[in-house]
Amino acid sequence: MGSSAGEEVEELMEETEEEANGIPEAPMLPPKNEDSNQQRTEIEGFEYYMKWLRRNAYYVLPIGVVLIMLLAVNVYYVRSGVMVGLGLGEDQFIKPRKLTYYRKGFRLNGREFRVYSGSVDYFRMIPTEWQRVLDKAKATGFNSIVTSVPWNMHEPEPGEYMFEGLLNITEFLEQCKLSGLMVILKVGPFVGAELDFGGLPGWLLYDDREMRVRDYNAAFLDRVDRFHNALAEKVRPFAQGRPLIAMQLEHNLGSFGDSPEYVSYLKTTWVKRGFESQLFFTLDTPDGVQNTAPVPGVLKSISVRKDTVESFRKLRTVQPTGPLFAAELNIGDCDKWGDVVHFTRENSDVLRMIQEVVVLRASLNVHMFAGGSTFGMYNGALIDSKTQKHYPYVSSHDYDGIVDETKNLRRVKYEIVAGVLSSQGFSWVPKTLEEFRITTSDYVKVLELEHHAPLLDVLDVASPYEPVRSEHPLHMERVNGASLGFVLYRHVFAKDEKRTGKLIIEGVGDRAYVILNGNTEEIFARNEDSHEMTIEKDSDVLDILVENMGRPSVGGFALGDKKGILGDVTLDGDVVTDWFHHRISLENSHELWPDVLNRTVIKDVSNMLISSSLKSGNWRTPMFFRGSFVIPKGIPYLHCAFLKIEGHGLVWVNGFPLGRFWAYKGPEQTLFVPSDILNEGRNRIVLLQLEPDRSFSGKVWFSPDPILGEPLQYDAAFEKFKEMQGRGEVEDLGDQSEFLDLDYDPY
Repeated sequence: MGSSAGEEVEELMEETEEEANGIPEAPMLPPKNEDSNQQRTEIEGFEYYMKWLRRNAYYVLPIGVVLIMLLAVNVYYVRSGVMVGLGLGEDQFIKPRKLTYYRKGFRLNGREFRVYSGSVDYFRMIPTEWQRVLDKAKATGFNSIVTSVPWNMHEPEPGEYMFEGLLNITEFLEQCKLSGLMVILKVGPFVGAELDFGGLPGWLLYDDREMRVRDYNAAFLDRVDRFHNALAEKVRPFAQGRPLIAMQLEHNLGSFGDSPEYVSYLKTTWVKRGFESQLFFTLDTPDGVQNTAPVPGVLKSISVRKDTVESFRKLRTVQPTGPLFAAELNIGDCDKWGDVVHFTRENSDVLRMIQEVVVLRASLNVHMFAGGSTFGMYNGALIDSKTQKHYPYVSSHDYDGIVDETKNLRRVKYEIVAGVLSSQGFSWVPKTLEEFRITTSDYVKVLELEHHAPLLDVLDVASPYEPVRSEHPLHMERVNGASLGFVLYRHVFAKDEKRTGKLIIEGVGDRAYVILNGNTEEIFARNEDSHEMTIEKDSDVLDILVENMGRPSVGGFALGDKKGILGDVTLDGDVVTDWFHHRISLENSHELWPDVLNRTVIKDVSNMLISSSLKSGNWRTPMFFRGSFVIPKGIPYLHCAFLKIEGHGLVWVNGFPLGRFWAYKGPEQTLFVPSDILNEGRNRIVLLQLEPDRSFSGKVWFSPDPILGEPLQYDAAFEKFKEMQGRGEVEDLGDQSEFLDLDYDPY
């Protein structure tokens, strides 16, 4: 065998030394010849090294190619923010990063840093849509993503956890990491987010004699710890900035009631779980932040709806130093059923708010960047703190964000935000982004629903639980630990029992359908002053179906918003006793949203529906309907679409719960249908229509575009912005920074 590469290098070095020792000292030459001698020496040296490379090419070239490739990969990922150095293991693919703060701002690994992020709720979109949204967030100029963790979705039944399908938070964090985006996790346990109970599971209210939510309460914190322990196991690999850099504890607690011991406990337990490197902070409204006491090691941030400067001013009254962080810079809002318009934020407001944050050298989180959809029955509600009126949120969570429900850009808002952020040196903002065109085909424009069955006829299948019997009506959460959906209260009249007279229900949460002998006779709503009617005809059975329209995620409420019948039921002055309670939660396991107990209620109900000529006007009870359509193989089908449905109820497509519809209430008229829930071949739609007196033709329509209601009008601010941008001007915001003591340049 030949000599090794190392031996050849040593021999070459010895030869070079011998040659150098044998060269006589060169005589001094006139200055004019120095250049020629130097040139001759350089040529000889070049030829010598080329000769050496040819002799050792077998060893040198492969090593050189590998080094060049590794260097190229390293440069690419460093520039994209994904990798800050070469490493051998997967955990070294991202260098640990630590977000800290001092009296004037944030630091990331000791260097000045501003958080520019957007809100993206992973559970409000299909997993295959995540990457499209993250790409757009990166293109907008964001360095981070903020996402909420919905406890009620991850633990729908006590002790039963779900982290698969659209709840696969580990896969979402992995995609954020590979996209070069850091993550701020809203771990709650109350996260708001227009979710039922702000993300708390309704079963916490099963027995509230010892349970006091959102407080330093042993019963509550025991359940919180169990869930957070399960969550920690999923997100621990992403700590230390890989890509998790911060955690938001609670949400708008100052609007509910201050409890510094509670917040301190949350922080301490997360540190004990191994997340000591994370930055912890709270978020409050400008008024709420002034109601909260400081917690050591926990930063305060602010929610901004319109007046950025005044919001920061109020934050400074309780936190004189530290970074200014608009952790919710609201560029839109969520609609409520019954709103007369679809809420949109004028572009001039968006432009002004973003510019003010940048000029004040603050950090921001655009809320929402991509709103998505509230699937199933998880929508929350707002309770007016003065009137106690209840206003449930619609199924669309579009929020007038930069990215709409179809995951396409709203170009005006995108260019405003990207344009302002690009002025801060973010040169990676692209000029264009590829968009998907939404199309529908003729064969799915209109769909006849020809199969049906009354809810009461399939009650045993719709409610696969043992009925709960009690003397007086129980609230929903006491019925097999129900959280969402409905409870059917059934009273069977005794032979000698009075059956006519004035019926009064003492408290409804939230919507009650009074059914006598199978026919809906009256509908009561929570916000009505009274819930009474007159029963004129004898009946054998009194059924009261009560619908949970959403527990509050914002606004004034005390220990919790219970659902169902909240008092007694009287008939002609006598209290009606002996009730059977049926939990109707309508769970259905789907590959994108598996059920923790693998229940298939909707599939089983669908199989029981029969074909008939049932039309509008000749049915008098809550009714299931079913229809199907075929997408031929090989034909390009819907990338995504929207369903338009009359009446009020719930809809499932191929077993996936799209959500609620309430057409006559508005403003939302359509429900988003993600492409991933559709199949080549036969597709099945199931409706639960709740209100027989409302017009329903037995049809549903597919639309290529959403119908969210009449929008508030935009103005011409974007044109002004484009002109300013073209001239290189910055809008004069006046002297707004003196009180903030921001006389430094973070770069």
